[in-house]
Amino acid sequence: MTEVKSPAAPETVRASSVSEARAKPGPDVLPRVPDASTDNARELLHRLGKTEGAEPAGNYVEAGGKPDKAAEQTGRKQETSSRGEQPAENPVTIWKRQPVAEQAKSRLAEYHASVAAYRDVQARIPGLQEHPAEIPKVLAKLGRISQNFTRMAGDFVQFWKGRKESGELPGVNVDVTVLNRQTVLADERFMSLLDNPDNVPVMANLLNQEVFKEANCTSFLMVEGASVAQFQALMKEMGYNPRAFLSDNRGENAGRIAIDNEQSAGDKQENKHPVTGEPMTDTEARYWKHVVDKPSWMPDGLWQRLPMSKWSMSRTHGVMYDVKRDGRDVLLLPIHVDPKNAVAVFAPKGAEEPSALVYHQMSAGETGDYLGTGLYDLADTYMIRLLQQARDAGKVGRVRVTGERALRTTGTISGDDEITWAIRSKPHADREN
Repeated sequence: MTEVKSPAAPETVRASSVSEARAKPGPDVLPRVPDASTDNARELLHRLGKTEGAEPAGNYVEAGGKPDKAAEQTGRKQETSSRGEQPAENPVTIWKRQPVAEQAKSRLAEYHASVAAYRDVQARIPGLQEHPAEIPKVLAKLGRISQNFTRMAGDFVQFWKGRKESGELPGVNVDVTVLNRQTVLADERFMSLLDNPDNVPVMANLLNQEVFKEANCTSFLMVEGASVAQFQALMKEMGYNPRAFLSDNRGENAGRIAIDNEQSAGDKQENKHPVTGEPMTDTEARYWKHVVDKPSWMPDGLWQRLPMSKWSMSRTHGVMYDVKRDGRDVLLLPIHVDPKNAVAVFAPKGAEEPSALVYHQMSAGETGDYLGTGLYDLADTYMIRLLQQARDAGKVGRVRVTGERALRTTGTISGDDEITWAIRSKPHADREN
């Protein structure tokens, strides 16, 4: 087996402004990724109905598969191929049929190609460059840990803003765009956010510490229509934590979502998977169980007040970045599913292995590329489903989704996690051979 090497970074080119830098010849689309089937950037843009230098078009469908009447009135069509044909098959179904080893090889190759393309963009746009800390690593680590506490004041302010705006949620219309790492550098709507100088440092944190750092960060969400306070209030209204306390600092400025993954009462009764709607298998079910069960002697009301009552073996988690477009909030959410929640270490002995704390330290490749273990495409799919449910429950207004068909996921934690482990095992197998 031959290991995929990171391409060399291109020659540095400076630009006097972001607009000038984006106008210069550059990686409009990424080169073909070896063994990546049809998921290279040019073909993916073509399938989404996007021509180079144009706005994405022809793929607006209201979440839940319903035609978006408002979009139709503005000349946009339902999600179709560039030839006007309806998609033949759900992407989740297609992805399930691809061998795990092939998916792992494709993802690692795409990651290296994407990073190479980003290095070129990074060199052209002032403010995107990374600046390593000039203090000892131990002190830098302590500083990151301390931020769990120092950011609490800002979280408290956002909490009170959210309480005031929660009553407005039923009238809030939300647009969700799935941004794929392989095509995001060619997405005009996303890249135009860099024209606002105040957005650049925030987006640098997103791109440097999430999208082009983690091999598994294949996609993220762009949410428009809701302010930071409104979106946080929506997460709270849905029963989730929009200001998680214990979370690695990634330079975020709009909170940290934490969702303990569990089946709804209805899904449990019908043994349905929360994402796919298919029957829940025993292998998959262990990821959706609670870490600890309620003691038989404890009253239900008291148990529900305790944080551990919501702890699940896996969680959907991510930091949130807030940038501005025409004075309005645009939220960028690199959320992911953690197959092993950190609190899983408190589960009864033998209930969950390997340890979550060890699991999170994995890397990919001899060069030390950071793999991470979060499942991003799955989390995006799940978040879209949750927003659908919030819409159907009257907790938020219209939800419109763009680009969901670009997500590559089996729809299950156990299925997507196999790809991570295949990437992890690859460098070891190469060295042994």
